Formats: sequence, structure tokens, C-alpha cells
Amino acid sequence: MLLGTVAAVAAGAQTGRQSGPMSLAYATRAQITHRLDSLVQVDQQGLGKPKDKKARAAEIARLRSRLTDGDFQTGDRFLVDFGAPGQRPDTVIVLDSVKIAMVNWPATSLHGVLRSELQGAVEKYVAAFVREPRIRVYPLTRLQFVGGFGRPGVYAVDPTRPLSDALMVAGGTQNSSKPDKVTIHRGDDEIMSQKSVEQAIAEGATVQDLGLESGDQIEVPRPRQVNSFGRGRLQTILFSVSIVTAVLAFVRASYAGQ
Repeated sequence: MLLGTVAAVAAGAQTGRQSGPMSLAYATRAQITHRLDSLVQVDQQGLGKPKDKKARAAEIARLRSRLTDGDFQTGDRFLVDFGAPGQRPDTVIVLDSVKIAMVNWPATSLHGVLRSELQGAVEKYVAAFVREPRIRVYPLTRLQFVGGFGRPGVYAVDPTRPLSDALMVAGGTQNSSKPDKVTIHRGDDEIMSQKSVEQAIAEGATVQDLGLESGDQIEVPRPRQVNSFGRGRLQTILFSVSIVTAVLAFVRASYAGQ
């Protein structure tokens, strides 16, 4: 069993992909460091095909950047619940220079903070102004919805909700589009195929389960539309057909009356 697990991890390191269903989007610093060390070790051995080496190098760079710069970017959002009865959680927006500010308190930086460290970082920030704060922090994932969605655009979604709920935030797929053709992209790479997305929706997988990150793009083909020239030709043809039909009906009626 142990040998099989080690082999699976090594295979994942060679290809630059995760060996399990969870990515490292919400992993701890120790888990990311362990993954990085595994990738670097395999990379030093020069294992894998050129495509695998390229993917591995990209992941190594991405993980090193996360450990240094953190996970948050300008425009990211999260909710802070102070636990007051009847009070809705506050929405906090990450400002320029990756800083946040709450109430009228001085701003603090989230530079170097991972998603898994956000709760502790915000607690420390609030504790400087509130004695023994009891808060809960809920990170949101900023996703871009493009193509045949009812309301395409960028939305901050709850990562603990199913992917199907995230699709509905963007208005769902239009009736004339193809809901079974949804794909998910990160930069120039397709990270989830149509089949993978369809399976994830069927299983009720959450945004967090799938390891989606802020900036990922969810795409569905736009409904096929007839251009104005084609629509004009179609209308002309239908009009001509209606005239011919009317003439034939008139002729038949004339013969019938004789």
C-alpha cells in the first residue's frame, strides 16, 4: 500500500499534476512545501517528456511564488463574520498593494498570506483593536464566466458551494447553448475538460473540492446565432414562400368556384 502511494506521488510529480482529486489551492504551507520539494527532486533527475518537464517547471515557479507572495491579489474578496446576532458578514475587498482595511482601522497587508492562513491573519489584525475577537473568515473565489451564460462576467463565489451553484450565479447556461460543453481554464491551460466538469457537477463537487482559484475562467460555447445577412435572406425566403402559397390557394379557390 505504501509503495503504491509513493509511486502515485512520483508519477504526479513527473507530470506536474496532482495525484489526488484535491489540488493545493487551499493547502497549508507545509503541504505546499512538501509538493514543491517533490517536484524539485524529480526535476533534478530530468524525468519525464518535454511536455511534462514544462508543466512541472511551471508548477514549481507557481508554488514558489505562492510561498513568497501569498495567494491574494487586488480585487479578491472574503467575508468576515463577527458573530453579532442579526448582523450580516462584512465583505472585505483586497486593495492595491494587497492590503485590506476594516471599519476605520489602519490597513494591513496580506502579502505572503496563503488561503489556508487567512483566518489566522485576519484574527491577528482584528485582535489589535478588539479584545479576544471571535470571528469567522470565509474566503471567496473570483471566477470569470464567459460565453453562453445568462449573465457572463466576474463573480466572487463561495468555494464551499457546489460548482453547479457557481454556474447559476452567472445566470446559468442559456437555453440555446450547450450546458454539457463547459470547460475550465487557468491562463492558457485547460484544467478541466467537458467530461470532467460534467462529472463534477453530477457528483456535487464544490469549487474548493476542484481546487479552483481566483482568476480561473469557466467557459461555455455561445449559442449559435444567425448573422444579419443570413437572417435577412431567411426572412426573404419565408416571405416568398408565403406569397407562392397564397397564390396557389387563390388559384385552387378559383377552380373550385367554376
